[in-house]
Amino acid sequence: MFSKQFAVTVVMATLASADATLTKSKYPEVIPGPGLPSLTSLNLTSEQLYTMTPKLVSRGLSAALYDPECREYPCYCPGGMAQVNDIIACYNYLNNLGSTNCGVMAYQAKSTMCASGTAKVDAMNNSPNLELPVIVRCADAAAGVQYVYQTCNNNGQARGSAAAWGNGYLIVRSQNVNYDGWCMPTVSAMQKRARRKNKKSKSISKS
Repeated sequence: MFSKQFAVTVVMATLASADATLTKSKYPEVIPGPGLPSLTSLNLTSEQLYTMTPKLVSRGLSAALYDPECREYPCYCPGGMAQVNDIIACYNYLNNLGSTNCGVMAYQAKSTMCASGTAKVDAMNNSPNLELPVIVRCADAAAGVQYVYQTCNNNGQARGSAAAWGNGYLIVRSQNVNYDGWCMPTVSAMQKRARRKNKKSKSISKS
């Protein structure tokens, strides 16, 4: 009798452990970049960042200083696409940082601000003054991520870059976590980009 009760207890404990493991692994871990606040300090979890509705920003982009672009597959160097849901999780993280500083100290240097699942979000210093750091509010850097997951979405995957709002010298790049390169866009991608530019130009001229 004792052995049966023990066996039932072991089985129940095993099932509970399996359920806990499934719940824990359902969403990838959202990993903040070096020096940025932890999820615990923000009272957030990876699950929340994956399931919350993105709070879209309407601040626009610093288009005069950097022209946002999508880097779509197939490309000359494929493998850089990331799942859009993973990019959005990083967007939610950065947007929740609000006025916390995000930036890069040295010219042409880059820093990873967030990584999750298949995606990472990097920032790059593109300032013409080689000695100055480029710092923005993390919520403004999130505007560059928003552009990518909204504009560059290709069947649930995306890769692209855009400037942070208010500072066209901080380039925010969203792509695959295992990809460090930046390839040239395909002809079709460049054609799409040209159409977007023409559409934007016509809209401005009409106004």
